[in-house]
Amino acid sequence: MKTKAALDMDNVILDLHDCWMPRVAAIIGRPISREELWSHNFHHVLQVDRSVIDSTYTVDLYDEALPLAGAVDGVRRLAEEYDIVICSTSPVEFDAVKTAWLERHFPGVALDLRYCRPQERKAKHVSDCAFLLDDYLKNFDGLPPSCRGIVYDQPWNRMDAFYPRAANWEAFLAMVGIPVAIS
Repeated sequence: MKTKAALDMDNVILDLHDCWMPRVAAIIGRPISREELWSHNFHHVLQVDRSVIDSTYTVDLYDEALPLAGAVDGVRRLAEEYDIVICSTSPVEFDAVKTAWLERHFPGVALDLRYCRPQERKAKHVSDCAFLLDDYLKNFDGLPPSCRGIVYDQPWNRMDAFYPRAANWEAFLAMVGIPVAIS
């Protein structure tokens, strides 16, 4: 039996923001850059009502979203050494489309899918894992000492200096003892 490794999905495995930002930009009437999103409270950063942000987060985003650079090779390589747990937070109506996205991009890779709801702590879903790779700092709250939090670098999490940080998939694999060049 292999050790388990937990991975977040949005903006760790798939690039949700490249298809989400144009939707928000169309509503607010100006382009948005990823670097502009320095806090995970996007409605505050963009100075819009939260309902604007919420209205653009719809299940069809996953029809457009592509894997982050290196994620497909990275997950496959990680799966050679670890049992992979995908732990993603979203409303229940997103479960089927997220599962379909994973099946489309990772055929043949055994993935243990664990969906948690926005009001839940992700820590309770990954307590049996050696580490959690996530871009949202709040998801590290309550992690047991046996589960190491690793931040997948994004502009909205750069205020944290506590957790180890992976700039990309190649850096992350090296952090967990899997040195490999990703094509």
